[in-house]
Amino acid sequence: MEWPIDDEWEDETPAAPADRQLVPEGHHDFKIERASEDDDKLQLVLAHPDKGYSWVWASFPRGQGWARKIVKTIPAALGLDAAGWASTAAGDLVGREIRARVYHKSGRDGRVFVNVGSFHPVEPHDGPPPAEPPPAAKVSRNAAPKPEGDDIPF
Repeated sequence: MEWPIDDEWEDETPAAPADRQLVPEGHHDFKIERASEDDDKLQLVLAHPDKGYSWVWASFPRGQGWARKIVKTIPAALGLDAAGWASTAAGDLVGREIRARVYHKSGRDGRVFVNVGSFHPVEPHDGPPPAEPPPAAKVSRNAAPKPEGDDIPF
């Protein structure tokens, strides 16, 4: 074989990506990465625009009152009326942006779970915030008035 075993070589294995953090509690904008619905549940996978956060997996079992309350907020958050929601397949939600209220809950084993409490419309992003106007030049009360027609600044 033409694989030298006596030579030194560097391992070219790429470094593993850093662990992602849990999305903090509060309201966050997400992109729906995956959506599926079957007879048992509706499941959404939400991606935060900050790639340093892990995805949020929201699963809503059919027939549960708490799940119905949360799912009921999705159509309004996406601007859909009742007829629009009824005619929308789960796959049609993929790629849409949605705002979610996130809260944390600890499991029996001490593991922290990220949960969605409600959905809301995404606030419009019209671009960067407007720049503040420059401060007005202050004129001293004791300054002599500038003679008219004199363009020389000294």
